[in-house]
Amino acid sequence: VTLLPSFNLEAMTFVHNRSGARMVYIPNNKDANKFFSASFLTPSIDNTGVPHILEHSVLCGSKKYPVRDPFFTMIKRSLNTFMNAWTASEHTTYLYSTENDKDFTNLLSVYLDAAYAPLLTKMDFLQEGWRANLTAHSYEGVVYSEMQGAMADPTFFLLRHLNHHVFKGPYAYYGNNAGGDPLSIPSLTYEDLKAFYNAYYHPTNSIIFMYGNMDIQESLHYVDEYVNVDKSTETVYAFAPLDEIEIETFDRIDIESPPEPIESSKDRVRYVFIYRCSKVDASSYHPIELFSLHLLSSILFDNPRGILHKRLIASNLAESFIVNGFEYGEFVRAQTLFTIGLKGVKRENLDKIDATIEEAFQDLMKHGIDKKLLNNLLTSLELNQLSRSLTQGMDFHKEIIPLMLLSIDNPFESIDYEHLIESVRSRVDQGLFETLIQTYFDQPKRLIFHANANYTTQESQRLLDHYTNFEDTLKEEEKEAWKQLDEQLQTHQHTTASVESLPSLTLDDIHAEPSYNPKGKMDCQGDRFSVCMHQGDTNGIIYITHTIDFKLNALSQETIQFVPLLVSLLTSLGTSTYNIESQKEAIFNITTGIKVNLVVIPEKENLTLSRLGLSLSTKCLPKHLNNTLSLFSDILKNIQFNETTYMFNKMQQEHSMMNDAIVASGHQYSLRHLASNVSLASHLDEMWNGLSYLSFLKKQIQKWQQQGPSSALKALRSIYSLIQHGGQHQNSFVLTTENPFSFQQTIHRYVDHVIKNSREIAKPKTPYSPTLQPDHVYVVLPVSVNYVASIVPTVPQSDPAYPALMLFASLANPLLHQEIRERGGAYGYAAKQTTSGVFAFVTYRDPATYRSLRTFQQIVRTLISTKISKRALLEAKLSLFKTLNRPSIIHDSAVEFEYKHDTKKHLREQLLTMNASTIQHYAKKHLLNANWYHGNLGQPLLNTFQNIHFTQKHI
Repeated sequence: VTLLPSFNLEAMTFVHNRSGARMVYIPNNKDANKFFSASFLTPSIDNTGVPHILEHSVLCGSKKYPVRDPFFTMIKRSLNTFMNAWTASEHTTYLYSTENDKDFTNLLSVYLDAAYAPLLTKMDFLQEGWRANLTAHSYEGVVYSEMQGAMADPTFFLLRHLNHHVFKGPYAYYGNNAGGDPLSIPSLTYEDLKAFYNAYYHPTNSIIFMYGNMDIQESLHYVDEYVNVDKSTETVYAFAPLDEIEIETFDRIDIESPPEPIESSKDRVRYVFIYRCSKVDASSYHPIELFSLHLLSSILFDNPRGILHKRLIASNLAESFIVNGFEYGEFVRAQTLFTIGLKGVKRENLDKIDATIEEAFQDLMKHGIDKKLLNNLLTSLELNQLSRSLTQGMDFHKEIIPLMLLSIDNPFESIDYEHLIESVRSRVDQGLFETLIQTYFDQPKRLIFHANANYTTQESQRLLDHYTNFEDTLKEEEKEAWKQLDEQLQTHQHTTASVESLPSLTLDDIHAEPSYNPKGKMDCQGDRFSVCMHQGDTNGIIYITHTIDFKLNALSQETIQFVPLLVSLLTSLGTSTYNIESQKEAIFNITTGIKVNLVVIPEKENLTLSRLGLSLSTKCLPKHLNNTLSLFSDILKNIQFNETTYMFNKMQQEHSMMNDAIVASGHQYSLRHLASNVSLASHLDEMWNGLSYLSFLKKQIQKWQQQGPSSALKALRSIYSLIQHGGQHQNSFVLTTENPFSFQQTIHRYVDHVIKNSREIAKPKTPYSPTLQPDHVYVVLPVSVNYVASIVPTVPQSDPAYPALMLFASLANPLLHQEIRERGGAYGYAAKQTTSGVFAFVTYRDPATYRSLRTFQQIVRTLISTKISKRALLEAKLSLFKTLNRPSIIHDSAVEFEYKHDTKKHLREQLLTMNASTIQHYAKKHLLNANWYHGNLGQPLLNTFQNIHFTQKHI
């Protein structure tokens, strides 16, 4: 038993007497969200993606549950808060969480059987991994499509090549592509897959982790059933000796890479510095050093105070940072790395950047780090420790289990934050950070990534050539064998397998009432200001949210697209009280940061109207409430627009981050873009979060460079005047803490100050009033897979058809899984009825656009004309309530309660009682003969498809 003083918890570590399997359990009776994981050491021995394909295949059926897809079936039969699996460079993990006791036991049985007793059939290997389609003359497979999309992502590509060029030698597991390189995946055989499982999926080679409030004796009984075998002495993976993990020696390497999703400057490159840092194994583990290296990341890159941010970004030597910091995007590894990644670098500035970084480290060595910034970071960490994480079990897993897999005896030191923070505070004056810089930040390895506009086309040709060469070398009997395998797979995929062996929840397990019921709630309603104080267990933290509502016609045609830019700048421009740096210091001295969000909520009754607003949220200690509210007031009343260089840099960074996110989140961008002309809420979502905003930022950057900032400043000031005089609009203020009523006078003083001196702002001469006209569109991106969407305008939330269409979408998802993922080879899919009045189908990393578009319509016809079973309806309802019951912190529940309580309660009642015939009635009315609109993000389309004319949009 190990005490966890930072959390007032304890951790129990078990070792199985017979097999040597390890297990960790952290009980917490205050957290209803129980968590489970099973992890195995699975080194990436090559680039075939064997651990990744095995991860997929393991979840396709097991000894106790010999059904075709127990994992995805259980998603429908559960109220889980999380279900997934992932593959890292040297380990594979299967994990889930749920608040329901029965659900936890059901999933525990399924997960243990999947991990320790999978069927691993050849059909599952062909479906999930790869297969040769001699009819289409191409490779297919879920993982194959997934990795085609991943390798077209410039950031993922950079990370893979960074590791590939750094780690060399026989133990270069970190240098291989754990997910699989599309050119190497077809080298993997079914026999290789089974051999890998037998070598590495032994109980001796595994660690089980559980967290939460549960019957641990019952859980141990389940675990024992699977790990009670003799200890393996031959097949268990021993991690590479650290001195045998070779690091490649090079100065600079120039690498050709995929282009940006939306074309950027052709003369710019990505430039990455790589520093070799701590080793991590049983004899070389220093948690304070690892913690300090993470802190150093924030100290170096903080915007605007970090020394590297000032000298590289603010000076315009680079547009933004990418993949920067300690162990970026990775679990802790046996050999850790620190990276400085720069995007938008001119080649002629490479040597200057080298010198600038070297000078920055020399200055830190000479003058020390910014201790005010360090204090801000540590204060924020301490506050976050007091506030309760919604994913505490997973957070513990990510910190503890990777260290245990590296044979660390006491991995719990990594989460002893009180000790770590105190150690840093006590050692900072003794040269803690200067020693780290002197030890590790010397002689970096450097990679230059230059984009080739034709890279994707050339890569597609390489994959096609690889397949052509494969098929050309096949003998006739081998071709016949592949055709027979394809027929067998088709039969396998079209066979309706019984799933009755799998456990399931019932409607009785669903709570009809929303989980949040306010206690000690007090409302103070004024003409324009409502104050709601909620009492709850917040562990001594005060949560506050202030929302200001606006009318859409208060914004002009010329200013409306600037709204999200102002939101991103609002807490960092400086005020009449603070400059940029002192404002951030003041905020993080007493809070965890102030978040500013746009609020766009569709009206329940009418799709042409939306609630539009801006919210400020934070958390602080009670003793700091006055000063925190003063910071709120300062932001709402006194923002200055003098720091134009900072504003331009921020605009570049926003553009860069959005551009980087497109390939990873293409389905969201595709759906937003297509739905933008269906309803006002979806139109604003696209304008402020989608490809339209990305295009707007690019144009504004060019205009700023050519004409200066005057027009942008005018628009930003115009929008800010609405905030300054927000007292003229409808305001709401929500506070949550243990004793909220003791802060009444403080809140009322704040309200009076916000309302004071507010005046009505004249309406613009050209108020924003869009004309919405849906269309069939596609946007070409330099990727080899697609993000396909089909939508139809439907109904607002108050319409009785709304819950029916939600359930219809939930019923459609299992059919999408069969047709789009299993048979079509796409990595992801979804059907949904949105709050903005759109019914939508969407796919993710899809190799077959036209097939998916046909499938969407076929599924609608099938579900309307076919009898819906009781089991299917139950699973559809469970799937929806899983989302409705998603855990949230008490304050977020309080904020939502103020706006949605009656709506959510009524919706839940409708969903629980709705029958199949009602669902089919409304689906037939709104979907069957409706005007559907289709779109695609990715490869070019034909101009027509089934007599539909597509319009190409250029971003």
